[in-house]
Formats: sequence, C-alpha cells, structure tokens
Amino acid sequence: MLGDTKAFSGFSVNDIAAARTFYAETLGLNVTEENGMLRLHLAGGADVLV
Repeated sequence: MLGDTKAFSGFSVNDIAAARTFYAETLGLNVTEENGMLRLHLAGGADVLV
C-alpha cells in the first residue's frame, strides 16, 4: 500500500534564515522557500520540508 507512495520527511527549526544559509551554502543543497517553509531538494528526487 505505501510502497507506491512518495514519502517525505520534515522537521522544524527556530531560524529559517540560518537554516537556509546552512543547507544552501554550507552543504550545497538546492533550497527553495515557500510560505515560510524550506524545501531541501536531494538527489534522486527526494525532498525534505523544514
């Protein structure tokens, strides 16, 4: 049943700007922001919501 679904992971942070800087500049991830949430775009098409 869940084998055919696209799962995602998410977690919270206290400072969105600092998190964006860390994930984009330090780790080199593709990061987008929408409605006060960050989306980390990982290899293989996986996304993480922050």
